[in-house]
Amino acid sequence: MSSSDTGSDPSTLSVFYDPVFLEHRPPDGAFDRPPDDRLAVSEPRPDRPERIENIRWMIERELADHTTWRSVTPASRDQLERVHDPAYLDSLRDLAAQGGGRLIATTAVSERTYDAAEHAAGAAIEAARHAHEYGLGEVPYALVRPSGHHAQPAQADGYCYVNNVAVAAAGLIAIGRARRVAIVDWDVHPANGTQECFYDRDDVLAVSLHNDYGAWGPNHPQENFPHRGRRRYG
Repeated sequence: MSSSDTGSDPSTLSVFYDPVFLEHRPPDGAFDRPPDDRLAVSEPRPDRPERIENIRWMIERELADHTTWRSVTPASRDQLERVHDPAYLDSLRDLAAQGGGRLIATTAVSERTYDAAEHAAGAAIEAARHAHEYGLGEVPYALVRPSGHHAQPAQADGYCYVNNVAVAAAGLIAIGRARRVAIVDWDVHPANGTQECFYDRDDVLAVSLHNDYGAWGPNHPQENFPHRGRRRYG
């Protein structure tokens, strides 16, 4: 396994990863309720460090000879503000600096959440630039947490704080690497945050492939968005 951060080999998978992703540890508990004595064992959050620890383990065991592990530069404030409201970013950073807390019923912050979110967005940016530079000759993979596709410009949602793919797409356009970008999201839930980030833009096509879903509540205002002209999200 190579740890080089430069060069390209057409037989490699380039994985953008940082150990800080394991340090984002929201509190256990069911939605806005802390663990209590009705449970024998506290149930952890679905997005927990073990998720990417297992993915890394599988890559190292099965694809070691074809993998290049690449370091990550955290996204800058200017890069984040291409899709996120400055006041929202301030509140997220300040809550983490105070030791963490709950933003909404499903989504809480730990001391290292903001740092991990900056690095996750940075990994997405670098993976997107790598794809633009090398095409299909070398496959980039951002192995990150926290996830991002539910994060809206000024709202955390569904274990997501910064919309990683939205920051990456907006970055490619902002620096002239692309005039238009298509995002294909495949998940059990819709990419409501990504949809919100680009709903009024015609230079990004956001496609969401997901299961049927019902009412999501106040944190999902995108649920019944109408189509506007050529801007369609499916």
